[in-house]
Amino acid sequence: MFGRLANDRIRSATLALDEGRLDDAVRLLSGHKGRPPAEADSLLARLAEALMTRGQEHLLSRRFTEALADFDHAASCGADEARVEPWRARARSAMKEADAADHQARVAASEAIAAELLPKALEAFLAGRLAQARSLLQQVAGAGHMNAERSSLESAMKLAQQASQALHGDRFAEARVLVGRITQLGLAADWLVDCQARLDSLQECRQSLLSGPLGLISDGRMPPGITMTPEDAPPRPANATMAAPGAAPPMYRTAQEGWIETPGNCLPRRLVLRIDGVGAFLLLRGDRVTIGRAGPGASADLELFADLSERQAQIIRAGEDHFIAGVNGVELAGRKVEHALLQHDDRIRLGSRVKLRYLRPSSKSITSLIDLGEGIRTTCESRRVVLWGGPLIMAPSHDAHVMLPGGTGGVVLLERDGQILAKPMSGRETPRTVALGSPFVIGDLRLSIAALDRSASPGRVVG
Repeated sequence: MFGRLANDRIRSATLALDEGRLDDAVRLLSGHKGRPPAEADSLLARLAEALMTRGQEHLLSRRFTEALADFDHAASCGADEARVEPWRARARSAMKEADAADHQARVAASEAIAAELLPKALEAFLAGRLAQARSLLQQVAGAGHMNAERSSLESAMKLAQQASQALHGDRFAEARVLVGRITQLGLAADWLVDCQARLDSLQECRQSLLSGPLGLISDGRMPPGITMTPEDAPPRPANATMAAPGAAPPMYRTAQEGWIETPGNCLPRRLVLRIDGVGAFLLLRGDRVTIGRAGPGASADLELFADLSERQAQIIRAGEDHFIAGVNGVELAGRKVEHALLQHDDRIRLGSRVKLRYLRPSSKSITSLIDLGEGIRTTCESRRVVLWGGPLIMAPSHDAHVMLPGGTGGVVLLERDGQILAKPMSGRETPRTVALGSPFVIGDLRLSIAALDRSASPGRVVG
């Protein structure tokens, strides 16, 4: 530690130690290699003892970093390691406990901030004071944990900002879709209802203009964003709601594309899920699901025994939303539409008698449901149709796509690389492959999934 240490350095270190300037003494005696001279031994022993004493005082005063530094310096001055190490361990343990307590205190403080400001932000949002709601949410940013209420409010605020930008850019159809997404988050506010009504009114005004002299003087082509096969293009009703350009995906595929049963991989478009003690469910895959009459020559994905055209309507998945589209005989919530955004619990009417209900029980998945109305039958015995586009949740809860009896463990069905996988919702079990047409047992559930053959008689399922 020393090498050749001059007498004046030893004297200076001794004076610093006598005056209680321990750090100066350590500095004067450090930085030199080699064995210390005999006259420095007693000085080092005194300094090590003083450092141990001061380190203990730092520890009692909860100055943990300083305590550890003094214990380390005492060891470098020759203090017995068997004596120093227990004090180091005490300091490290106390520091760890203090850090944990500080973290808990910070978490508690942030939770308190969030608990105070989030209700105010929600109140401001529901009252239409969006600037105030945004300011309050910014104050909450980074505070507290992310719960469902906060997540919904932040998502709604983001959608509101996007809708505002669309409105300022005269993109009214886009604004209407974004406002509809806000309502899907479960936030009911009078100003949202008013916005929806006014945006619908704008579309109705546009349709009236298109039906008048200015609209009729054009070449009569369909607006971009909606395409139909020639045989499926009946006259457009004068009172139907028209889509703005780009507001909805194409309505029907072209005739050249055909109506294939397997889109993109080896799984069929239509599957039947049967669960012992629960029932049967028709699973429809793909971004577009056509609805039409059942019978000889039928080509719709969802075939109904009703007085409908071959392709009466179509449900289209676009991103995280579903639209319903049709050129004749489609009503949504009592209004005739050519296309419209579907929201949870929307009532759909096709033709004169077919009543359906659209459900999106879980915000965690785009997968949605179509409930068939009283007296409506499809080509299998299922009363509920699953529009399968994401995780399919089966659990004893109201936000599940398939409601299971109480006490049954939840299961998620996934589609991956052309295979169907089943995974328990609890635990960390590896997903297992479900073979088509074979019984499958997972937890308390016994189920099977099989393809529905178009050419078979109604209700026949082939594996």
